[in-house]
Amino acid sequence: MLEMIDYIPQGDGALIVRCFGSGPAVELPERIGALAVTALADHCFAKEPSVRIDRSLVRRSVRRGGVFEEGGSPAGGEEIPAAAGATLREIRLPSSLRAVGDYAFYGCSSLERILFPSGLVRLGGGAFVDCNHIAEVVFEDYDPGDGSGSSLLGVPPCLREVLAEISNEVEAVLAGPDGSDVLRLVFPGYVEESTENTPARIIEVRYLGTGYNYRQCFRGRMLDLQAYDDGKLFYLAGVNEFESTTVHLAMDRLMTPVMLSLEAGQRYLDWMRAQPEAAADYCLSRGDTGLLLLLKDRSFFTGEVTDVFLKKAREKGNAPAASFLMELGRGQAGAGSGRKYSFD
Repeated sequence: MLEMIDYIPQGDGALIVRCFGSGPAVELPERIGALAVTALADHCFAKEPSVRIDRSLVRRSVRRGGVFEEGGSPAGGEEIPAAAGATLREIRLPSSLRAVGDYAFYGCSSLERILFPSGLVRLGGGAFVDCNHIAEVVFEDYDPGDGSGSSLLGVPPCLREVLAEISNEVEAVLAGPDGSDVLRLVFPGYVEESTENTPARIIEVRYLGTGYNYRQCFRGRMLDLQAYDDGKLFYLAGVNEFESTTVHLAMDRLMTPVMLSLEAGQRYLDWMRAQPEAAADYCLSRGDTGLLLLLKDRSFFTGEVTDVFLKKAREKGNAPAASFLMELGRGQAGAGSGRKYSFD
């Protein structure tokens, strides 16, 4: 929990310079006294603070009665550890935030999840250098508005920039004002490889993995979901990525089918049907039968696929899922498939 914040007043807003507290999760306040928290300084959560900040401008805010008040003495001689670097696993930024400074999260090597406000308009360069474990980025209070075409969806201004800064596999979540998921998308990881063509004096760049291709599915501030769901791109993902990644990608689209065409939806279902063990591992790892019901409603299960899922459910000791699948299998057997089922 945060206990102190160093900040610089900027008009009606506050620039956060450094945070202090214990624990792996940080939630920044919306306000420091009368000032809205509007920006993060360079190196705000990095292991080492920025040397470019004029320390004479910095003021300190201490949590009192659950709120941060304006005032306090200039920074220096902290007894409380900085909430920074490898100690952090999750950061939640306030809805008032509009800008993130350069290298703001540099060296947060254990960071796994960040919650951004959808109104964020500036992401500094190198924000996620040496942040190789970010698995989920969430944009809260997202309002899709009106797209400019059948497959173009308006997205938060900084979504594209955030994904461009993260090269490992990451799931992007657009959450509505009520907290529900409007859209979940997986962006696989990729590696940039540069080689020199010496005679021609040209540096050739190759991208290994489909993650770079998926990150190109933007048209300015719009996300082209038709390009994201493109069959050729998904085929490349199926060939080049781990099955667990491709199943995750397909299930996210089926769970949040914004602008998902019937053809693309069927393509995702067909691919998972051909990899039933990977599909079963993913669905059963969620611990409930919600995904199984979704797949049942989409006519995903064949007798053979049901057998694989049931076997996996028993291996994992998932009794609710096993019960659901047994009932499903009985219904399939009773539908005249000619197959015999044993549910011992």
